[in-house]
Amino acid sequence: MLLFILALLNVHMAAPYSFPDISREHTLIGWQGETHHTLKDRSFAEAGGIARLDPKSIQQLSWKPRAFLAKNLLTDEQCDYLVNSVKNRLERSGVVDMETGGGLESNIRTSQGAFLNLGADAVVRDIERRIADFSMIPAENGEGLQVLRYDVGQEYQQHFDYFFHAGGQDNGGNRLATVLLYLNTVEDGGETAFPDAKDFGEQAFTGMSPCGLKGLGVRPRKGDALLFFSLKPTGELDRHSLHAGCPVLRGTKWTATKWLHVGKFSMLGDNKIQHVVHVPPKPPMTPGCKDNDVKFCDGWAQQGECDVNPSFMHKECRYSCGTC
Repeated sequence: MLLFILALLNVHMAAPYSFPDISREHTLIGWQGETHHTLKDRSFAEAGGIARLDPKSIQQLSWKPRAFLAKNLLTDEQCDYLVNSVKNRLERSGVVDMETGGGLESNIRTSQGAFLNLGADAVVRDIERRIADFSMIPAENGEGLQVLRYDVGQEYQQHFDYFFHAGGQDNGGNRLATVLLYLNTVEDGGETAFPDAKDFGEQAFTGMSPCGLKGLGVRPRKGDALLFFSLKPTGELDRHSLHAGCPVLRGTKWTATKWLHVGKFSMLGDNKIQHVVHVPPKPPMTPGCKDNDVKFCDGWAQQGECDVNPSFMHKECRYSCGTC
């Protein structure tokens, strides 16, 4: 036995531990933000075949809601491609009536837009992969991109992206997160604003419109991407995710929206999955039946706040909620 032990020790002494060669460690996946994807499509094949997301380009904006900004997630060419792919087929953006399931126009959303099917072509697949890398949510959990155009004065008033209506979670569960792709730099206005955001860091207020100064504001810059979560890690709806697309004051705003679900999302119909709102029937105007906040009550009611926040809404927005 003693001889056997000595033999093992001799072997160990004869072959001392060799430290790994770290001179090429920078080539390992993940060292510089690379992903496991080996892309064969044109944009990254020409660049070497590896999709890279530089972690230094990502800025944490807020914890309530959880919001992050990725600088230059898209190239200028990708941004222009999305814009040009829908220019000739834009339609007035709509919402879905929760009671009927039909589409309707709403004064809270005045943009024009068009949908792209999931994985529509090589460029769209590249973009969807980069969104998945940024959000760390599988591409299969996402709806098709919706490309939107906002002209001067157009906006999307305060709203939530998650569903709180019956049947809203049947396909892939609720909306977990949203990624907004900014396809051009807006001259003035057009910020994404989170009026109820908390615990966010300092931000550059220079050049921000009055709407963008309400809470956390993010200015649209070509190629940047904003990620925010509509659900908390516990699965609860995050009320701090209330957000708005501020009115464009000068120029034009182009964006693309990617809604990401808790689970795999299946394509249904023509992919026109939109925000679902509850529009309660309005009572006839009678003396004393009015909204205390004429400017916002109608929009809040269309977002379903009468059901979600009844203690406030049925007191302050009696007419819009059909309380009186």
